[in-house]
Amino acid sequence: PTGPNPSYHANELPEDLIEKAVLTAIGARGQPRLRSESRSGVTTLEGGRVQMEFDDRQSDSVLQTEVALDGARLRNEGRPAAGEKTADAQVLESATVELRMQEGGEWIEQILTHAPGTLRLLPGEAKAPRRTLQGNRFWIEYAKNNQIESFRADRAETLTEYPKGPKEKEAPPPARTWSDGLNAAFDAKGEGSRLEQWGSFRYQEGDQRARAEKATLDQAAATILLEGEASTWDGNGTLSAATIRLDQKSGDVVAEGSVESTQQAPAKPKKSGPAKATEPAKPEGGLLSDASPMHARAHRMRTEQGRKVVRFEQNAVVWQGSNRVEGQMVEIRREEGKLLAEGKVRSLLEEKQAGEKPAKAEAGRKPAKKPAGPPMLLLISAAKLNYDDGTRKAVYEKDVVMKRGELTVRAAELTAWFSEGEESSLEKAE
Repeated sequence: PTGPNPSYHANELPEDLIEKAVLTAIGARGQPRLRSESRSGVTTLEGGRVQMEFDDRQSDSVLQTEVALDGARLRNEGRPAAGEKTADAQVLESATVELRMQEGGEWIEQILTHAPGTLRLLPGEAKAPRRTLQGNRFWIEYAKNNQIESFRADRAETLTEYPKGPKEKEAPPPARTWSDGLNAAFDAKGEGSRLEQWGSFRYQEGDQRARAEKATLDQAAATILLEGEASTWDGNGTLSAATIRLDQKSGDVVAEGSVESTQQAPAKPKKSGPAKATEPAKPEGGLLSDASPMHARAHRMRTEQGRKVVRFEQNAVVWQGSNRVEGQMVEIRREEGKLLAEGKVRSLLEEKQAGEKPAKAEAGRKPAKKPAGPPMLLLISAAKLNYDDGTRKAVYEKDVVMKRGELTVRAAELTAWFSEGEESSLEKAE
């Protein structure tokens, strides 16, 4: 038979095999193994039984299909790259594995599994991650030279294990995904170019989690797109939207459609002691505070500069506790302690009133302090707001209206200063 240098081994072969001048089929038992070599590498197929069918229309028999049954194992190992001792390898295990050959019988056209299986991608380089994929069914398409072209799986579960770095005490946590379907495309070099997972997609890596109806990884653009009731969460906060796009290089995010976000208050480094030690954030007052989580709603959210800048657009609402800022655009630079809002801006600050000073008490008794009154609401509307948390100064511009209790002030521009402390209040305005 013709093909990429095939060789066959089995404990049992048909008695009339050597008598046939032209082969049409072979069935083998007893740990059969088919091994074929080509310029791209070596492919080995094993199983409890192996069946092969040939095309006998030419002068020589040409291999058409190979089917391994009863515990099939297929190993495809490439040629080592220059300077490398080992090459990348793929190991596929299933109850039944079928290989369909391209015309001429030299290259693989398609690999199918007819039962649940496991595919292991073993890197030749020790620093590269190891990937494992489990699924109910696999479909693998090949181009010439046994170069993988596409991969599809049903009920897919993936595992990516990262090696320990030279300065790390232990390996990073593995990444896992689950989905009803998976489709991967590969470039001319056999490297993954696009990965799609759909149907109840889930992701987990350490404390990082994600969920969506569909997820798409674009290797060239280095982006991950989550679509359909998308959500992500970790120890720092949560984000949900109709779609979420993550830039893998910068870490920035674009979310659109019914965006809801919660960012936990950051811990601040201690001024003394170990450099990595942290202490709980202290309340600072004003419109921004590191003492409580920050919540937001908008139609669209975009981050910049590695998430140092967060911008909410279209009917944006940002709040901490009872304090809130609304606008068509609200931008937060939390590390700089700045907030910018534009378009139908409204800020609402709840000022807690202190209790009245106690009257003189009778001899032998402690003076009783009268309880605090109801909170005073400070509402300021304008076309634009620029707030600096370092000075706790807010500048409102154009068509400004300030309401505080029974007081109403209108101005073209208003500057307000807020008190320092957990229970922030207006100190002065001009």
